[in-house]
Amino acid sequence: MAKAISGYMGPVIGKLGPAVGYLWKGRPVFRAYVPHINYPNTELQQAERDWFIGMVRMAAASRSALLLGLREAAAREQMTEGNLFVKLNKSHFRRDGSAVDYSRLVLSEGPVAPVSVTSLDVDADGVLTVNWQRNNGMHRCKGSDSVHLFVYNSALRQGLLAQPAPRRDGTLALALPDGWHPSALHPYLFATDTQGHSSPTSYAATSIQSTANENNTSNTTPNIPGREVTDSTVTQATPLATNRGTPT
Repeated sequence: MAKAISGYMGPVIGKLGPAVGYLWKGRPVFRAYVPHINYPNTELQQAERDWFIGMVRMAAASRSALLLGLREAAAREQMTEGNLFVKLNKSHFRRDGSAVDYSRLVLSEGPVAPVSVTSLDVDADGVLTVNWQRNNGMHRCKGSDSVHLFVYNSALRQGLLAQPAPRRDGTLALALPDGWHPSALHPYLFATDTQGHSSPTSYAATSIQSTANENNTSNTTPNIPGREVTDSTVTQATPLATNRGTPT
């Protein structure tokens, strides 16, 4: 709002329509009003926002897993699990938004022994079955540990958390929603002990084998949980990656 500092015939200070009045070397002058832009939209700034939005969207889709896997670490860092996910994984999201290194993402962190996956396949009915070593010989590996499987669909930006199974079972199955193609799936496994401590993240996509055109000959028939999906509008027979957080 403009102000006339010496009556209505005096100089005008402030915005007056499309102009701004001010004093320059003691003289009243006007200049065109140029709005202050708080949200510039250059290509570099768009890329920066898209980079950040991509991380936030995956954190939102992974929230159910993060609440289990990063609970203790987030409490130590005095931040939410979602914010810690972004902090731990920002180097794995390309700033141009073209790619994500899903194999290195950290969804859990802790002192419990990681899950050593031995096989993972998807059958003709869309059931994902994962098997792991019941005892991998590592410190803090107990049969009573709960093994959690979280599957992220990068094409749909949706995540699905299975009901946990005891480590002693060595197997877990998850019925995938219709339309979830194995090529877009990124399965992550981690364990929690009876005190709620978690393990590092194990990424198992490198071992996915689709048996859509084969008969499933497994002798183990685990219980299959329901198909509940978390939406986002927002990772050793075969060597698999075990991801440990390295905050920067």
